[in-house]
Amino acid sequence: MKTIMLCSAMNSILVRWQTLLGKEYVIEKSASAKELAIALLENKVDIVLIHRPAVDTQIVSEILENTSSAKIFMFADRPDAREGLIFLRLGVVGYANTYMAAKRLQEAIRITLGGRVWVGQKLMQMLLQSTYPSKEGNEENILVAKLSTREREVAELVATGMTNLDIAFELDISERTVKAHISAIFQKTETDSRLKLALLMKT
Repeated sequence: MKTIMLCSAMNSILVRWQTLLGKEYVIEKSASAKELAIALLENKVDIVLIHRPAVDTQIVSEILENTSSAKIFMFADRPDAREGLIFLRLGVVGYANTYMAAKRLQEAIRITLGGRVWVGQKLMQMLLQSTYPSKEGNEENILVAKLSTREREVAELVATGMTNLDIAFELDISERTVKAHISAIFQKTETDSRLKLALLMKT
């Protein structure tokens, strides 16, 4: 069973996260950056959920440098795409709203534990705009050309930063069908994350 470390000075946040995730994971908690640093030395942790007010960029950088195995997922009460970009560049695997819906939180943790990155739509758009130019003309990527019409629709929505739930609503299909499409898309495009797929769709 995977171990998740929760870090927040607000007990209500710790309780909320534990309630939403506790049944599937071993949960450890810390109330400050100092407690977190000590806990990471004493425990094997798979991912750390950090409430943004508890840390600054320097602390996050130090944690990432000194902890080789644990992934860090940052949660902000008022997510800002520019701040999210800074944390992603430091090496965090996710940046989201502290109070994101239960189903999305659970999906985000599964995705990041699986080695992928979780970002919201605005941050995804900023990442794409800051690192890759948009497609020009009718130039078609060979890998993207392998996709069916429906898979192409799903891939383009992924590239905008939409979650599976958003895509299901947009295309009027089930979330399970969206997941099946994305699995097929990853295989055909030789990608293994939503971010890599989004970047591919921009080339």
